[in-house]
Amino acid sequence: MKRRTYRVLALGAIGLLVGSVGTGLMGSAVAAETPDLSSQTWVDGTATKTGTEPVCTIEAVTLEPGQNPDLMEGNPEVCFDNAAQALTYITGIPVAESQVVGKTGAEISKLADEVNKQADAQLAAAVQGGSSAASINGAAANSPVDLKNHRVLGLIYEKTSYYGNFKMMWGRTTVGCRGVTFGFPKLSPYLWNGKTRSADAMVNCWVTLYDVDYYKGDRINCKPGCASMGAMDRRSSSIVYRPRGTTG
Repeated sequence: MKRRTYRVLALGAIGLLVGSVGTGLMGSAVAAETPDLSSQTWVDGTATKTGTEPVCTIEAVTLEPGQNPDLMEGNPEVCFDNAAQALTYITGIPVAESQVVGKTGAEISKLADEVNKQADAQLAAAVQGGSSAASINGAAANSPVDLKNHRVLGLIYEKTSYYGNFKMMWGRTTVGCRGVTFGFPKLSPYLWNGKTRSADAMVNCWVTLYDVDYYKGDRINCKPGCASMGAMDRRSSSIVYRPRGTTG
């Protein structure tokens, strides 16, 4: 499993660009702008992202009553070669690459919900069977600390109707948003400011998207998903996943 940050991916892209410029061949530049329609599905003018492409995950911060959101900073994103690796990293449930081949973001979201439930069931069985925290946490070496105490909260997408590039948002929880609220105070560090065109939520969460950092300004509440953003289209700068039935 390969972990990498968005910045690493970006540097790789820059290297490719420099190599192309170095050739000095106009023909190469023109050819690079021509998409391969035979190998991609196109929605809203952009290729639909599939589960076998690189996926970046972002860990939420837990929001407590009385906290000053302006003093909170988000966590770094962690990126993987495909959605299967990302789901395994977050939940500790082994997900095979064959389970994500050719799947769109909407289908990956459905799979994430299923994997969350598998993690719930395995954790409940382990606790009922008297397993220690150490044995539970050691089930998958490629997951974060406190294995199985993490769940996918939802996905945010670059296109409407849950298509296009997406980010996988997750939190440290085994109960989803039951009595817990999670935030992403700024999307700009992930180069995602003003890019969200649809969003969804799971594990008993609803999601609110704001057009200003630190959960301020205009907003839209998705209960639990928004296939389009209306007046908030391409304006989201911060996000809150809150208990189902509550809004921002």
